[in-house]
Amino acid sequence: MEHPPVAPRQPALRVLHGLEVPDDYAWMAHDPEALGDYLRAERAYHDAVTAPLRPVQQRLFTEMVARTAPQEQGPPVGIGAAEFRDLLPEGAQLGQYQRRGGPGEPWQVVVDLDAEAAAVGSTYAESGVREVSPDGQWLAWSLDATGEERYELRFRRIADGQDAPERIPGTYYGGAWAADSRTLLYTRVDHVYRPHQVWRHVVGTDPAADTLVLQEDDRRFELSVRASRCGRWLVIAAVSRDAAESWVVPADDPTAAPASVGGRREGHEYHVEPVVGGPAGFLAVTNHAVREFSLAWLDVGQHEPAAWRPAIGTGPVADEPRRFLDATAFAGHVVVTARQEGQQVLLVLPVGAEGLDWEAAAVHVAPVGTSLELAENEVFDVGAVTVRTESAVQPRVWWDLPLAGGSWVLRHRAEVPNHDPDAYVVTATWVTARDGEPVPVTLVAHRVTPMDGSAPCLLYGYGSYEAVDEPSFSRALPSLLDRGVVYAHAHVRGGGELGRRWWDAGHLAHKANSFRDFVDVARALGSGPGARVDGGRIVARGMSAGGLLVAASMGLDPDAFAAVVAEVPFVDVVNSMLDAELPLTVGEWEEWGNPAIPEQYAWLADYAPYEQVPPAARRPFLLATGAVHDPRVLVHEPAKWVAKLRATDPAAGAVTRPGARGGVLLRVALEEGSHVGAAGRYAWLEEEAGTQALILAAMGIGA
Repeated sequence: MEHPPVAPRQPALRVLHGLEVPDDYAWMAHDPEALGDYLRAERAYHDAVTAPLRPVQQRLFTEMVARTAPQEQGPPVGIGAAEFRDLLPEGAQLGQYQRRGGPGEPWQVVVDLDAEAAAVGSTYAESGVREVSPDGQWLAWSLDATGEERYELRFRRIADGQDAPERIPGTYYGGAWAADSRTLLYTRVDHVYRPHQVWRHVVGTDPAADTLVLQEDDRRFELSVRASRCGRWLVIAAVSRDAAESWVVPADDPTAAPASVGGRREGHEYHVEPVVGGPAGFLAVTNHAVREFSLAWLDVGQHEPAAWRPAIGTGPVADEPRRFLDATAFAGHVVVTARQEGQQVLLVLPVGAEGLDWEAAAVHVAPVGTSLELAENEVFDVGAVTVRTESAVQPRVWWDLPLAGGSWVLRHRAEVPNHDPDAYVVTATWVTARDGEPVPVTLVAHRVTPMDGSAPCLLYGYGSYEAVDEPSFSRALPSLLDRGVVYAHAHVRGGGELGRRWWDAGHLAHKANSFRDFVDVARALGSGPGARVDGGRIVARGMSAGGLLVAASMGLDPDAFAAVVAEVPFVDVVNSMLDAELPLTVGEWEEWGNPAIPEQYAWLADYAPYEQVPPAARRPFLLATGAVHDPRVLVHEPAKWVAKLRATDPAAGAVTRPGARGGVLLRVALEEGSHVGAAGRYAWLEEEAGTQALILAAMGIGA
């Protein structure tokens, strides 16, 4: 078998806080040509040593494709007088956006992403903006053909599918049409991919004449822009990790200067929703005086949150402790999204001149292991809103939920052939961490798989940014479950599953709790008289910040895992957080810490996987991934980490057998590909089948 690649070593020192730390692979962040040579060598090594798994990979891919309907479509969504939908035609990778005048009329292709990708010679295409003008004549849409998340904004006449001549590069997600259906507000990114400006464009004019509407110079903040559902306002928001500000522009006067709604102050997070018919013009979800957030009424220019009018009423529904997340206004009702005892909750509240009617509130709680969220709802004056449910084993289902009360009505069900949700079981359990904190864990398994400590386990986690990985269906997971694998999701501290307190306990100085929780879950599931899975066959998996989670957990207790799959892992934490010219760094200081500060350097260096590599003799098998166009975790991070792991191992992480302990592989998307992998549905399945083949090999499952 081929010898592993050897990355060139170029001695360098990081001198910080009186400490000299060698970094022989610092060059990877600054020499793309030499890094490219190394990445190609690693990819060739990966492909060579995994060649024996090709039959298993093909079998898995075939199973996943069999669970893929030849033609997939989403539910029709009303926008103005027309309906729109997403469609993946038979054989398509990327899909189409379609329109029809109304039920029973033929569908018209507005955007075909497969055709757009082919036109620029790419296999990748994603749209960051997709906004229909109020008069239904124009589609503002944008294209990224590399995975770099820098989009080119375009304007398409819906009637004939032709784009206007102007194209605007360097744009980001989000856009808002004014009432005239000719003026669009959009965002542009700076050199570190931060959306820092909002611009105004008039369709049919030269983008060079566009007007700067607002610029955010504080690099902790990112800008976004949207149109309110009621059609009255264009809403601009600046958000950092611990502060925010919102502005509004009248939709019927898009040249007006943005007016700040609630001002800005350190430590105050809020976002606003325009409400028609309420006691004030805007409803805010705010953390003023309430760490888990509350609701309050305000008008433009009310910059003192202490003077905002509380919007929480009294009574059993209002008094229930919750983490308030969002508020979405419709005519006569507001739908509030929250978390309660770890579950998603939707509260439907009538609204009038006195405020929200909590006595008439309808509460909809997601079942254990199931996500419940508002789907796409573009129409303001409706009698029912569309919600979406799904779980790890139940594909997406869309429902119409009557705002004034009544039974849910099935709207659309995702078609997944050759899949029986009843063949699987989803359960919830708790593991007590070493400091006594109960940590929630979701377990998914085939009904016939024993939970007696004999089954292998894929343990997944994320645990950062107060993010919640809500339960979602993947047509790939049943291939593991059908082979007797237990899928466990550890909801470690640092996420938001149990509200803001859960994030507070797992970031900055407390970040190590995330890693300890993950290891403690692995150990609890796989050992002792109450073992649920085989502790010798636990494979850890995480992506991005989740890649950091599994990598740092491997450093903390390498014997806890048979293998680790670290996808686009954020592993060079100290060096990345020292470089303010990297994408995301400045804004991320509030999540991870700033190593320029001695105390914060200490806690970062103590867990950073690139700084803390485990002893070679105890290392599990490792698959790390990356993408050359990834703007979130730059590809040099997993490359440096793998190079250092090889250099600190006498065997250089050689793969004697795919999945065997101590082996190290790096798989990088060398062409198009994003932070989350391939864009095409079949391309992603093929990539996932390769990953699963290695996971099964590490578990000792060969077919």
